Amino acid sequence: MLGTWLVLAAHPGSVVSNTTGSHADLTQLWYFVTTTASSLGYGDLIPSGLPWTLFATATTLITTIVLTISLSYVISVISAAIKRRSMASSVRALGGSPSELVRHAQLGDPGHSMHTHLTAVASAVSEAAEQQLAYPVLRYFHSARREVAPAPAVLLLHDAVFLLEQLPPEHRVSPGLSAVLRSAVDAYAGAKSIGKAEEGSGPGAAERLRAEAGNLGIDADAGFEAALTVHLDERGRLVAACSNDGWPAVP
Repeated sequence: MLGTWLVLAAHPGSVVSNTTGSHADLTQLWYFVTTTASSLGYGDLIPSGLPWTLFATATTLITTIVLTISLSYVISVISAAIKRRSMASSVRALGGSPSELVRHAQLGDPGHSMHTHLTAVASAVSEAAEQQLAYPVLRYFHSARREVAPAPAVLLLHDAVFLLEQLPPEHRVSPGLSAVLRSAVDAYAGAKSIGKAEEGSGPGAAERLRAEAGNLGIDADAGFEAALTVHLDERGRLVAACSNDGWPAVP
């Protein structure tokens, strides 16, 4: 609109009064531009002829396109932000700690219970990752409550998947579901693209995960420690994602 006004202002007589034919002054030109851009077009001021009639038509068309695209983008971003909160809520609904999430995921039916819900959660996490790539501005949408913050929820899910894989074979989720969950978490961590945090592989994180494993009766043997080392290295990216969103890695 400002650009259109400047072009018209540089050419006196480009817009005239429909009744008197007098040239529009600068204030009237701004009035003409705003009514033309908004498609109102009261008709009291009109272009004086070619090429200004085409210029006014192009102004209306361009404004309509810009507003439509802008509104579509804003609505899509808001929708994506809401879906990320919904994803976080779906994860938190299973529990507030990794061991609690694992216990609720099992529900006395080893390897099969909550399969549908966990698959839906994995799909929601993958969708959140794709939305992060499609709308980078989402990195500036931070929840005021940890319970619906996406990054801490994905970190919680990541730790829970690790513990699920350390359970005795008869109590684990299916390898396929475990792979789907890990793939979704990795996609989310990769979408943030902010490197790793040292805290993710620090002794504090290791001790917390050993304690969580102890709550589930998992022995911290050599196999567990080897898997823990790999997990902590991967965990650093999600800890960095939490920090980027303004949240500590633990409550």
